[in-house]
Amino acid sequence: MLLLVGIALRRPDGSGVGPVRATGRVLVTWLLWSTFILGLVDVTLLGTDTKKRSLHDKIVGTVVVRTRGAPGASAAHIASRHP
Repeated sequence: MLLLVGIALRRPDGSGVGPVRATGRVLVTWLLWSTFILGLVDVTLLGTDTKKRSLHDKIVGTVVVRTRGAPGASAAHIASRHP
């Protein structure tokens, strides 16, 4: 689904995300939004973080990257931007 819109979910080192981590990301997002205030913190961090990572991405250790025609879509470039 993410590939249809030109984004991919990766680990900060550029490697792929397995099903357990992806499921964990969904569960953490759901838990944050089940308490509305933490959901707002989640969205606010997305807008203020220099690396554009939301709280659920930081907790689970994932990065959302562009895959179509965007600079920085390669795994090597992702790893250099997200130590």
